[in-house]
Amino acid sequence: MSVQYFIENNKGYRIIILVGVVSMLFIILIKGVIRPLHLYYSHVATVLQGILPDFFAASGFSAFSFIYLAYFLSEKKCKNAVRKAMIFSFAVSFLILLIWEYIQFFIWQYSVDLMDILASAVGSAVMVALIIFLTKRKKKKLK
Repeated sequence: MSVQYFIENNKGYRIIILVGVVSMLFIILIKGVIRPLHLYYSHVATVLQGILPDFFAASGFSAFSFIYLAYFLSEKKCKNAVRKAMIFSFAVSFLILLIWEYIQFFIWQYSVDLMDILASAVGSAVMVALIIFLTKRKKKKLK
């Protein structure tokens, strides 16, 4: 089975990919358009401009890694492939962004921002909740 066939035959997976793509587009919008315009209307807007890219990066990484891992594990006929892919995608996306926070500290001398780390965790958790919702199998009612 090809990846394309795998995705085309599961509406939930198509929605997960769409959410991942939209998340990446929001990162481009915030970092490439909104921040350079210096649209700081309030303290809340300033904080959101700082942490939302991390939130969207975590949700996007979680989405794409979930799709890849779910396909890979289902090809290997692994038991509980969706659950394993979901857990691993959460861990991978969060750890990548956590490492990125520390890389910024050592290379560019940026401070390690706890709000960015928290936004990454929340973004990954929101994507996991969406994955659970979209991949939940409907059980037939017993008569």
